[in-house]
Amino acid sequence: GITCPVVFEIRDGVYDEQIKLYEIIGTSATNTITFRGENRDSSLVELHYTTSNPSNDFTLAIAGSDHISFEDMSVLRTNGTNSVRIQNESNNVRFESCRLGHVMSPNTSVDGNLTFLSNNLEGFDLNLQHPANSNSGTVIVENNFVNSVIVTNSDLLSVRYNRGNSTPTSYSVDYTIDRSKNITVENNRMRRLYLAQDTLITIEQNVIYGTNSWGYNIRGILLNECMSAELKNNTITYSDYHQTRGVDVVNSKSINIISNVIDARSMNSWSMGVYIEGANTRNILLRENSITSYYFDNDNNMTSHGVYADAGDSIYIKNNTIDGLDFNRPGHGISLYNIATVVEADSNIVRNYLTTGIISRPPANSEWKIRNNSITNVRDRGMYIEGTGGVYANNIVNGVIAGDGVNILASNAIVSENRFLNIQAGTGIIVNGANNLVANKFL
Repeated sequence: GITCPVVFEIRDGVYDEQIKLYEIIGTSATNTITFRGENRDSSLVELHYTTSNPSNDFTLAIAGSDHISFEDMSVLRTNGTNSVRIQNESNNVRFESCRLGHVMSPNTSVDGNLTFLSNNLEGFDLNLQHPANSNSGTVIVENNFVNSVIVTNSDLLSVRYNRGNSTPTSYSVDYTIDRSKNITVENNRMRRLYLAQDTLITIEQNVIYGTNSWGYNIRGILLNECMSAELKNNTITYSDYHQTRGVDVVNSKSINIISNVIDARSMNSWSMGVYIEGANTRNILLRENSITSYYFDNDNNMTSHGVYADAGDSIYIKNNTIDGLDFNRPGHGISLYNIATVVEADSNIVRNYLTTGIISRPPANSEWKIRNNSITNVRDRGMYIEGTGGVYANNIVNGVIAGDGVNILASNAIVSENRFLNIQAGTGIIVNGANNLVANKFL
């Protein structure tokens, strides 16, 4: 044991050893233990276990140790998988300025208050999992080079300023965060960010980029069964093979998506800039984003959508710029279906789509309001209105190349004070439904 703070300074060299540290009596927030390279250079001190050992697959195991730090050294593994294994309820474990291989905290014990600062895990993963319904306390992952990050059951999580390697424009691959709360994901560079059953989330100023990985069902950011999140000032660029989505919100509540740049393109299937789905989705605000969606193959059976909202309730789409780039491929700017009561699509700019600017299909007794939108340069139709009810007011449709300004198949809708300009080869207003108020137009 110890009775005071202890520092071990390690001489330069390569140490082919396997080390396991258990509980050490006397450690505390004051009486800490630190192992560090004597010359403060992680390339000069290397703990590197090279023997195959499948039943004890690690170089360094922290098995119940508390208040322990590792600085300025390398911990690597050959003929095995994990360089570091954290287990047996270890707490207050810290790695800083180290070169590390795979780091694993398995979901068999609650290992809490884990910190990784300025480490080089280039090509390796940081996998910090904990048992279901547990609380690992604070997890900090900042300023690292890392391949992928997995964190589950953290009470306070900070993931900031990480990327793939020393190249400033490099990207990590996947960041996956499950069943955690008080989460900050900020200023990282990555391919994908997936969150499930998380609460109190801030995702800000990240660069998310994926292209030509021949993936299927790919999302830049996925929020699945999450609560209270803000996505702000992120840049999400995705161009992939099949079913690409920039942001996907599934059965989540109180989500604000604000001032992001979202570019989603697909080569062999539909693409969606933002997809809002799930019967339990509630209170989604999409505001002041720049959204591009595009389908760039020659198969005209596929379609792109700028914003696609299907199911849920209380969906607010306001002041966004939604761009299909051109109208050589099928696409819709805003598509709204099956939302129970409240939809407001207000003051958006929708442009350059082949098929439709805005599609709306409200159910009976709902409160859908499609107002003050500008729809420009579409080929087939500016607005396509189905369902029952809804208010469509003060929208401008300017430039329909080969179709109609608005096609009203709905019943009991109010379509008033809209402007239809430059309908070049079709009809300004088509009414093919009962009991609609169509009034005060400029055509």
